[in-house]
Amino acid sequence: KVADFIRLGVADNLFIGGKHGFGKTLYGKYLVTEITDVAKKRNKPIRVEYKNCRDYKNEFNLLANLSGLDNKNWNPASLNEKFCEKLNSDFILILDEIDMLQGADDLLYFFTRLSETQSVTKHKIQLILISNKLDWDKDLDNATRSSLNLTKIIFAEYNKLQIKEILKQRIKLGLIDENIILDKMLNSIIEKTISNNADLRVAIKALFILCKEIEKLGIREIKENYLDDIYEKAIRGIQLERIAGLEDIKLFILYAVAKAKDESVRKIYEEEYIKISKEGKVRILGYTRFTFYLKALQDQNMIIITKDKKNKALYNKATTKISEEVLGEEYENRKILSTKYSI
Repeated sequence: KVADFIRLGVADNLFIGGKHGFGKTLYGKYLVTEITDVAKKRNKPIRVEYKNCRDYKNEFNLLANLSGLDNKNWNPASLNEKFCEKLNSDFILILDEIDMLQGADDLLYFFTRLSETQSVTKHKIQLILISNKLDWDKDLDNATRSSLNLTKIIFAEYNKLQIKEILKQRIKLGLIDENIILDKMLNSIIEKTISNNADLRVAIKALFILCKEIEKLGIREIKENYLDDIYEKAIRGIQLERIAGLEDIKLFILYAVAKAKDESVRKIYEEEYIKISKEGKVRILGYTRFTFYLKALQDQNMIIITKDKKNKALYNKATTKISEEVLGEEYENRKILSTKYSI
């Protein structure tokens, strides 16, 4: 699809989906390098960029950035025209975590209808959208979804052989003596990774921690129970990385879900969320807004929302995928910062 766009200008848009840790972001960034190299060899003037939508508040901020307008002295009404004026070649745009972008409908519709609606430019855009939310496009309006006409590519879970091959590549490139990692150690990490949703980020983190521990303690000290501890440290490290960028409101909601003795969404709100928000000195959301943020956290694969029945009545319940200990540590850090800046 990308080759056809480079050669012929046929803009078939793509969607790359799959769970966390399956290589989607890495692949998106890899594409930038590959497309740039191919375009240079073929002497094709083509622009290619990777953007993570989490870094932009809404469609206007993203479009301003793509137009080279990084300061705040721009008018949202003129952004479309400014973008077209700056566009001097065909453009492949890779948008990661597209489900995080507010106002995506209008922006994506504008991109897909660029050559039809804008007389300023004759150039085309190919979109490559990435998300762990496989049904993300169902929330788009009908016109945008139809105009995008996405070809979907779903990244499957890594199997044992693939995980082993990737870890061996890291060992070969990263260690002076690659034989220091025994096969039984590698197999232990692989088995634990498969049981942890095949999240390769945790496997790589565990391998890194293992190397540090061998360097510090010596290989004879690394027993099977020690490998269990190393893998738990890796999970904890990845979870901390995932929540570090969360805004305070989302973090406090997540912590409330983790602490709640009753998993009912209503009880979580009334018995934990309000209390935690008061302690953390953040604005307390109304119940409707609270449930909106819960849904957003589910889309980010941090909580699970299910339906249950009690006394013949259906109700929603929520459970977290992040440990209470990790959330508690980050929550306490945020409270300290809040106090520091309020003094």
